[in-house]
Amino acid sequence: MPPSPRPPLVPRTFNAHPYRAENQRLVARICLLESQLANSQRENSSLTSALRDISLALESQQREVEQLRSSGCEVLEREMEDRRVLDQFPALDEALPGALGQSLSERFRKVQEDLQIATREWRVAVEKLIASTRKNSQLTTTLLHQQGLVDESNALATRQRRLVEELQEEVHRVRGRAVFVEQMLKEYPDEGYYEVVLPPLSQLEGDLNKAREDLRRVATFAHRLYRCDPGDY
Repeated sequence: MPPSPRPPLVPRTFNAHPYRAENQRLVARICLLESQLANSQRENSSLTSALRDISLALESQQREVEQLRSSGCEVLEREMEDRRVLDQFPALDEALPGALGQSLSERFRKVQEDLQIATREWRVAVEKLIASTRKNSQLTTTLLHQQGLVDESNALATRQRRLVEELQEEVHRVRGRAVFVEQMLKEYPDEGYYEVVLPPLSQLEGDLNKAREDLRRVATFAHRLYRCDPGDY
């Protein structure tokens, strides 16, 4: 059985549909609200900027007010100080030296001249003190140098004294050995050949005399240093 023919499809137009008109009104309303929101944001930004400027201006004015208040306090303090100075003028007039017939300016000039004289005397005293300090420094340097020489001479004398003591001990030992050997030779003259190696006694005595001369020179040098400036030792 052949299919029955269907009626042709006819597209519908929704222009006149009530929901489409409502949708268009909503879209227009949304656009209007978005425009109003953008305008409100711009106005809010402008108001925020203006508020910031006003805050800065208020802070600046507050600083100016504080400065003016501080300046006013300083002016009041200066006026009070000037008033105290003016109140002290009678006492200053009585305290300044000079004849009663002289004016305050003349008596003040006299005090200023005395102050200049005292200042010059103080400068002269300071110059003398500087010169004395410089001389004292030089004397201290010389004293330290001489003290170093004395220390060196004392060290040399100590070494020479120790050397003399060692030489004296060596001479004493050599003499003891010589006495012992001489006694053994006397007691046992025929017991064999004895070989004793000892330094010559004259050499030891010469070393001892040389050490004594060195010690004497050191003592003479120390005595000369003491004679140069006995107050430093």
